[in-house]
Amino acid sequence: GYRAYGTSQLERLAFIRHCRALEIPLAEIRRLLDFVARPADECGDIDRLIDEQLLKVRARLKSMHALERQLAELRKRCDA
Repeated sequence: GYRAYGTSQLERLAFIRHCRALEIPLAEIRRLLDFVARPADECGDIDRLIDEQLLKVRARLKSMHALERQLAELRKRCDA
């Protein structure tokens, strides 16, 4: 009942899991995976998609860093 995955399959699954955690729609994940499997000469559409997702990831990171600072500040209050 167990499956043995190779490195490339594990990387693909991790990529999908990370994308889903960021609420990237499955259709967009599929487009990104298709591009990985078959890079196209014309990258205009995929570049735009990647740029949009990078903006979202960077915004999420900024938000997470702000939360980290707030939690650290709360921790300091408990240590006092």
